[in-house]
Order: sequence, then C-alpha cells, then structure tokens
Amino acid sequence: MIGRRQAVNAFALVLSHSRHTFACTVCRMDQPTWLQCHKAAFSFFGGVPRRLVPNNLKGGTLKADLYDPSFNRGYEELAHYYGFLIDPARAAKPTDKPRVERVIPFIRSDFWRGRSFSSLAEINAALQG
Repeated sequence: MIGRRQAVNAFALVLSHSRHTFACTVCRMDQPTWLQCHKAAFSFFGGVPRRLVPNNLKGGTLKADLYDPSFNRGYEELAHYYGFLIDPARAAKPTDKPRVERVIPFIRSDFWRGRSFSSLAEINAALQG
C-alpha cells in the first residue's frame, strides 16, 4: 500500500578503531533477525571483529554480568562459529559502547530528514551507500 507508514528497527555495528559502520533496518528484532544482522555486517566488512560489545537485547544477551554473563544459545553459537568474544555492555551504561551511541541519533533523525522510502531494501541501500 503506497503511503503507508511502518515502524522499523535499526541494527548498527561500528568498528571501534576505524569507526566504519554497518547499519540496516528490519521490521522486528527477534533472535533470528539479530543473528542475520550480524552475518550481514560481517559480510559487509569482509571479516569479523575479535570482540563485540552488544547492547543487552534479549536476542543476544540474557544476563549482562561482569563476571558471569549469559547469552542466548544462538548468539553463543554464532560467536563460537565466527570466533569473536561477546563482551556485553552494562545495563544503562552508554559509555560502554560510545561509538554506536553516536550513530544511533543520526539513524533516528538525520538519516530520515527529507526522505521517503518504499521498502526496507531501499532504506538499507541508502544506509550502506
């Protein structure tokens, strides 16, 4: 339907040293989508970071504890397969992930300003272009 608005979720992964950013939008952020977004980011970058500091989304982190974090099984398997360390951000501590925290306001407001899109594919092409 033309002219219909729909809320979307954004996934962003920012490399810490280069600040190179991958972002994509999805209709919902469940565990399979969370894992697919990571795979898409790794493909976009052509590699995998050694360490990821994810937000505490239930699709990945079940309990963000400094000494004994627990992760969703699928996320643990993804980390094991790709060989990265999951170092979850502490709850309500944006300073644990400052690089991605700078990208989110841009995606929330500036990216959309003066634009309209007809599909997720079109949004994602603009985000990655």
